[in-house]
Amino acid sequence: MALASSASSLGFRVKDQVTVYAALPGEVFLGDKNKEIAAHIGKVLLDSTYARKPKAYECSLCCGNAFKFLGDDRVECLTCHNPGKIKWQDGRLCMEMVSDPHNILGDLEARLAHRAWLMGMKEKFMEKKKILKEITVGYLKEGKWVHEERRELMPDMVGTDLFDQFTLVWRGNV
Repeated sequence: MALASSASSLGFRVKDQVTVYAALPGEVFLGDKNKEIAAHIGKVLLDSTYARKPKAYECSLCCGNAFKFLGDDRVECLTCHNPGKIKWQDGRLCMEMVSDPHNILGDLEARLAHRAWLMGMKEKFMEKKKILKEITVGYLKEGKWVHEERRELMPDMVGTDLFDQFTLVWRGNV
């Protein structure tokens, strides 16, 4: 999923997505089924006319199968970031997606706006880099993290979700 999302964000068209299981480098090519999948992907990459039809439970735009559920019947594909709805058709769950040219993977204007936002976030990070380093340096070692130490470093963030995430008490070897 992350590879497909990255490819989409760079403007590539995702032609297919497959899942293979392997824990060791190269292990993915040991089984015959995975070799068949690799051969299929190789052919797909070279076939400019190939377009895989998504399964009912996949994103109808990119064939992704991971979704953020937004309440009611609304979803967002985690690969292409397009919105959609869940519906039942012929007794089967279906994803009905809509291409949104304004999402971060949409048209050139949307991508440029997202780029500008990312650059702004980098500037924000650079402004807060020193304090973020002070906060996270304690995480490099095993041991206890104490709430009060973090309060002193982040007084303007006390009571926020971000503060709560950074101030969880942790004991080494959990």
